[in-house]
Amino acid sequence: MGTSLAKSIVAAVLMVMLGGPAMASTGLATQPVAAEQTTTRVAAAPARTVNTAADASRYAAREQSAQKLEHFKGGAAIYIGASAIALAALIVLLLVLI
Repeated sequence: MGTSLAKSIVAAVLMVMLGGPAMASTGLATQPVAAEQTTTRVAAAPARTVNTAADASRYAAREQSAQKLEHFKGGAAIYIGASAIALAALIVLLLVLI
């Protein structure tokens, strides 16, 4: 009796998880509402003065202080690994419950 109930619960959860987006994409049968048309004026941004000598020296100082950043790899391996482990755990859990 217990395994039959567990299988029913797992099947119901899977149907909700997999069928939810499909049902949500169909939308509700409602009348479309006309959008209210408004006009807004956007102020022009003030012109920025060009100071290429100061900018160039700042960029050169930044590049000099960040020599090792070109080899930075971020956390791509951690995120992919965690996702793979979570997916494998989900599959094992489903196989155990079914």
